[in-house]
Amino acid sequence: MLKTQSIDQLLSQAQVAIDNALNNPTILSALGDYAYTTARIQTGKKLYTEAAAAQLAQTAEAGEQISASATVNDAWETAKKSYIRFIKIARIAFKHDAGISTQLALSGTRKRTFSGWMAQATQFYKNAIANKVILSSFKNLASPSKSSKPDSLNSPLLKPLT
Repeated sequence: MLKTQSIDQLLSQAQVAIDNALNNPTILSALGDYAYTTARIQTGKKLYTEAAAAQLAQTAEAGEQISASATVNDAWETAKKSYIRFIKIARIAFKHDAGISTQLALSGTRKRTFSGWMAQATQFYKNAIANKVILSSFKNLASPSKSSKPDSLNSPLLKPLT
């Protein structure tokens, strides 16, 4: 049965084999019978060094990629919270306006994939920005006068996200 080895294991084994061949005259002599000269083993050692360096670089890049993914995911979570807050407000504000509800895609569930979410959020924000009625409604909800502030504006939906 063939056993799969990691790159780290293979590199370690190669390093041991190369070092043993170069440091042990008996092994070096035996390898000479198979055309493995000191020069050829030195070439192998250079290749090993390049492979080990590439492995280290790949590990560092993988770590950077994982960190970048975490940063993107954190930003997406923050954006989703803000988007959902606006969706909830819009559903209340425009519950009697089917046209605006359709423009903003207020009905239905929110997409869970990044591409689906991005399409819905883009539709929502582009249409909201392009429509003065929608913008003015959001503005009025965000900064009503103290005397005209309805109780519904005390809803936790309108509280700033922290």
